[in-house]
Amino acid sequence: VLVESRTADVPTTPVISDQNFACEGNDVTLTASAATGASYMWTGPGGYTSSEPSPLLSSINQSNAGKYFLTIELNDCVSDPDSTVIEVISPPVTEITAEGPTTFCEGDQVTLSISDFANYDYQWFLGADPISGANSFSYNATTAGEYSVALSSTVATCEVTSSATTVSTVKPPVAEFEAA
Repeated sequence: VLVESRTADVPTTPVISDQNFACEGNDVTLTASAATGASYMWTGPGGYTSSEPSPLLSSINQSNAGKYFLTIELNDCVSDPDSTVIEVISPPVTEITAEGPTTFCEGDQVTLSISDFANYDYQWFLGADPISGANSFSYNATTAGEYSVALSSTVATCEVTSSATTVSTVKPPVAEFEAA
């Protein structure tokens, strides 16, 4: 009986590049340290598997959220796994509400607001122009025009913009008197 013996090094544990937060509807590429000549085995939520070194998750949704594992095989030896967690962020639904009439006399104002969402930055617009310093979930509008607000996630590359709300101003009436 001939017994052949050979020594093979166990491949080093792959290192996955963390991408912990991703926006619903976006694409996510899982990436890890390269291992020349190795076979890759990714597993994840819902029975996900891939043998690609850097698989693409297209148009992700909540079913893609969870923990992903990667092992590599080289010379019939399998590495220890590395893992990463992907949290899928659903962009908030934004609707501007007005705290009062949106048509008012020149010199007055109306407060426009949306819900205050955690982990989002705000930028109000008048038409297509950003309003300097208007970075809160509410804004006091004093000028006629179309107002909208853009929300940008502080943890992922998500952005959503509200539909516009029209604000109108009218000149106050002027009383005229005639001497009798």
